[in-house]
Amino acid sequence: MAPPTIAQEDPPAADPTPPAATPAPDAPAESEDPSSPDDPQADRVQPADPDPERTATRRTGPARGNGKPNPRGRKTEAPVREPEPVVSPAEAFIDRFKAALIHEVEVQKFERMQLGSEDIERLNRFQLQRRERIDADMLSFPPAFNKLWFTAVVVPEPQEGEQLNAAELVALQQIEGAYAQTRDLTLVNRLIENNGRFLDTSDWNKRKIAVDIRDELLEREASFQHLQGLAEMIARGNASPERLVEVRETLMRIAPHATDDGSSLALLVLEDEDVRRSVLADVIGYMLAEVPPQVTLTSDELEAKVLVLQTEVAEQSGLADDLQELQEVEQQVKLLEQEAEDDLSFDFERRKARNSKLVELYDRRNELRSLWRNTEPAVEPVDELIATYDELIRTRMAGLGLRGALFGARFDALDRHRERRGGSPIHTWNLLDDQNALLNAIGETEAEPDYLEGLPPPPDKTSWAAAQEAASRDAKARTQALNALKKKLGTAPKKPSVKGNKTFFSGGTKGGGGGSSGGKKKAGGKKKKGGKGR
Repeated sequence: MAPPTIAQEDPPAADPTPPAATPAPDAPAESEDPSSPDDPQADRVQPADPDPERTATRRTGPARGNGKPNPRGRKTEAPVREPEPVVSPAEAFIDRFKAALIHEVEVQKFERMQLGSEDIERLNRFQLQRRERIDADMLSFPPAFNKLWFTAVVVPEPQEGEQLNAAELVALQQIEGAYAQTRDLTLVNRLIENNGRFLDTSDWNKRKIAVDIRDELLEREASFQHLQGLAEMIARGNASPERLVEVRETLMRIAPHATDDGSSLALLVLEDEDVRRSVLADVIGYMLAEVPPQVTLTSDELEAKVLVLQTEVAEQSGLADDLQELQEVEQQVKLLEQEAEDDLSFDFERRKARNSKLVELYDRRNELRSLWRNTEPAVEPVDELIATYDELIRTRMAGLGLRGALFGARFDALDRHRERRGGSPIHTWNLLDDQNALLNAIGETEAEPDYLEGLPPPPDKTSWAAAQEAASRDAKARTQALNALKKKLGTAPKKPSVKGNKTFFSGGTKGGGGGSSGGKKKAGGKKKKGGKGR
């Protein structure tokens, strides 16, 4: 008997595409032959299936990932996906920073629309400051944006045959470490966030914060590009010591938290044998080098040196004659002012002449002072004069003892003029004037008295032990002499004699063997019954 067949429906007329072919089921085994007489369903005809594709899929199981049917309904494996490319922190920072700067361009257009078309005369003080900043950004931002490479900074390896010293290797390692530590996206995200809030709310405070962050990032990235050029020079062995100093100063400005000479050199010493050998040789040479004795000048010697340096500064700066004339003018002004205070007469002509002379002297003094303050002093002698002044001030403060500490804050305040010396010669002359005034104030202060003066020096350990032993012998001798004197006078204490468990003193009561309590009992005796009553 032939096996039953599955009736299939014809495809719908609207779809000309024939249905997908359904794979035929595997041929049944002999033991599973449906025509077997033991099968009661063998003679029964199955009805037609309305969905042949679903039936075929159910019988053969779901398809695999490659399109072939999966027999017995086994689990299919997920298709293998290609791994996504790994983006380094430097590349992620560059992409994000570039997007932030493109967003910055749109923000600048928006703020020019808000404030750039307003009449300057109608702007208040804050609006005027924003307008000036907007105009400055139009000139400075495009060149700064175009100069950026938008590529990662790569520190080159030393060229073959070039033996770099420890300082050069440390510089290369610092540049690489600082660049890696500054690839954080926090500042870039803050820039985008504050610009976005400005666009949404027109909050100019957010825009100010974004501008500060933008300028900081632009300066930092431009500095790293410059450091890459210096790193290439160092790798080729063409870097001078000034270039190494420039690398260190630049890193301290843009990434102070990532600059540590000690840790970088320590890592190189541990990892590189050549650097370790070089550093060890430097340390041994430094320890074996002869240190010249340091000459310490006294206060009087420093004061004489200050006078000599003052003359050299005046002569080399071309101010010797002008300063001499200034001193003479000031003396004349002082005399005339004192004369005017003491003059009580009513001679108006003399007063008028004196006042006219004073006006001329005042004008001349102001001219000489202006010439003096605006003249650049000679560099070498003025630097030595400032250092000598500082040493003399410290020596005088130490000579005052505890009272010298009162001038410490005033001495530290001189640093404000030292920081401004490069801007104008006036700050250099002001520094010298303040040093001289502080020196005069210290000279007018009396020194702290030495409270230990006149006291004998403390004894050493040997003499102190000998003094203690002598004092102990003297005390023992005095005790023995006192006991001998008491014995001679009969007031020495009697020695106790021990008998059994009781103590008896020589010269006791008449009973000879009885104690003090026994003697009292014998002396008193027993009372008689017939005695008198009370």
